[in-house]
Amino acid sequence: MTSLRVAFPPLGSLSLAAEGYIRALGLEVVSPPPTSRRTLDLGVAHCPEMVCIPCKLLSGRPDHP
Repeated sequence: MTSLRVAFPPLGSLSLAAEGYIRALGLEVVSPPPTSRRTLDLGVAHCPEMVCIPCKLLSGRPDHP
C-alpha cells in the first residue's frame, strides 16, 4: 500500500509543529521548494487576473502539473 504524502507551504516556526503532527499520524511530509519571485511570475502568466495570489503561487510551482 502506498503511504499518503502531505505537502504544505512554509509556515515559519509553525512548520516544525505541523510536520511533527503529520508524521505522528503516520503520513509522509513533503517540503516544497521556497516561494520566489519567479514562482509568482509563472503563476501570473498561467492564471487569469482575478485569481488570488495563493492560487497564482501554487500554479507557478515548477513541480505543479
